[in-house]
Amino acid sequence: MLLDETEKIAKARLAAAEVFSQQISENAKNVRANKLQVAKKEEVQQCVQEVDKTKKLYFEEEHMAHEARDKAHDAEEKLKKKKGRIFQSITSLQKNSQKFSSRREACDIQSTKARNDYILALVAANAHQSRFYETDLPDILQITRQYSAECFLQENQVLGKPLKYDFDPCDNDQVRTICVEHHADICLGKEAKKWASAFMKDCRSLRDSNKELNRLLGQIAKGEKTMESSTGEQEDIEQKLEDIRNAIRKAEIAYTAACGAKRARFSDEKRGVEIDGRAVSVRRSMRIWAASGSRRKKSQSVAAQAKRGILAAIRNSCRVRDESL
Repeated sequence: MLLDETEKIAKARLAAAEVFSQQISENAKNVRANKLQVAKKEEVQQCVQEVDKTKKLYFEEEHMAHEARDKAHDAEEKLKKKKGRIFQSITSLQKNSQKFSSRREACDIQSTKARNDYILALVAANAHQSRFYETDLPDILQITRQYSAECFLQENQVLGKPLKYDFDPCDNDQVRTICVEHHADICLGKEAKKWASAFMKDCRSLRDSNKELNRLLGQIAKGEKTMESSTGEQEDIEQKLEDIRNAIRKAEIAYTAACGAKRARFSDEKRGVEIDGRAVSVRRSMRIWAASGSRRKKSQSVAAQAKRGILAAIRNSCRVRDESL
């Protein structure tokens, strides 16, 4: 009798534990989904903050450069007219002119770098915003891009069109494109090398993530719900699947904003930037990545976009100088 009662109590507790575990699992999924939504919004916010930061720095540097240009211009005019203060010699006027000219050159270098950073931040933010509204937002709202989306967006027009950040010139600045004057080509060359390395890293990450994703999908198709982690503990396959999908999404965003949009800007403006011998490695990484993602339509579309955009950009970026220089 005692054993029978103990067995009944154990079965009842086991059933209660399964019910509680299922309830906790559902709540954990909702919390994880909410955290993912908040993380996507924070990524866009960080991109906008970077635009504000670079814009503030650009305005500061351009103000200083504008003042330095005015002072250098006044000093040159005084030297031409040979008009200065009382008891001020021509030698003194020449020294002042040289001093203000040097100051103007230094300010122009800083202003050019700040302007380039501002423009690149704008390009990255616009690309990130477009991807958020086209890809992430429909997933968050759980709607399609067909009739339901059109009806919803018609009632909520603020969600329909992504914001586009335009370049805001300071003190009637006429330069509104990326330029290589004032030794800016050195910094841009370093940036191009960094983007090439980042692109290769994203290719490797996407290739490995796609392999892991296909493996987990195969386990789910077999009916498995848990898997053994590297530490030997049992891990939920669905949670691991969401983590991998999120890693793929971040890698695609990194390509879209940092590599794709910025390289396209260089290609459109035909600026020559040296990136040494990384072109061959990048092409090889693109081929490997495109082949590994053949089972996912999204990976195929991004690979095709990478081939078209990056190869065109690399052809222009392998030149040391633009023809206009």
